[in-house]
Amino acid sequence: MLLNPCPCTSLQKGVKVVALFEAVLSLYFVYRSFTLLQALAALDGFDPTLYELARGNRPLIILHLLVYILQVLFAALLFLGAHKNNSGLCWTWFGFLTLVILFRIIYGILITTEVLGTSITTSFHLIEVVIISLVEIYLLYVDYAFIAQLRQQTEEQLLNTELGDSNMVKAGTDPPQDSAAEQPMEPPQLSHLFTVK
Repeated sequence: MLLNPCPCTSLQKGVKVVALFEAVLSLYFVYRSFTLLQALAALDGFDPTLYELARGNRPLIILHLLVYILQVLFAALLFLGAHKNNSGLCWTWFGFLTLVILFRIIYGILITTEVLGTSITTSFHLIEVVIISLVEIYLLYVDYAFIAQLRQQTEEQLLNTELGDSNMVKAGTDPPQDSAAEQPMEPPQLSHLFTVK
């Protein structure tokens, strides 16, 4: 059994909080990406030389924007999965966020090796990438603990069902069946159709 990463609440509520946190964080980054794209457009009219230097970052900003929009959608899936105790939706978010973290790590490596350029903001971006990646690894752990809890509950229910059926067979009774199947169907009463007045 995994340690509960949410000691103050149930794992189901913890995963819902994770989904809301992920959605809000991603919406912030969507806003920031839109702002950066607007700033790039403003640079074109203000300083064409600086615009030419910054224009190379435009595809990267658009890629980030698309990833953040997808993160909002997948956070909604995670919330729905936690609400309905659906491990499939939780696994979907887990896989997507793992890919996002790998994307961020590659981005951080590119920043570190100065492939994307050198500036004061490069160190800020690197620190941001590391912190967000560490937080999201914790969020993955919360989701995984919830999935493990769902799996354990399912296994216990199956085991209890199997034990209950085997105990009934040992006691000489049949396992419960559908109540409609137990009662034989009686033929309809047609005597009222043949009465003579």
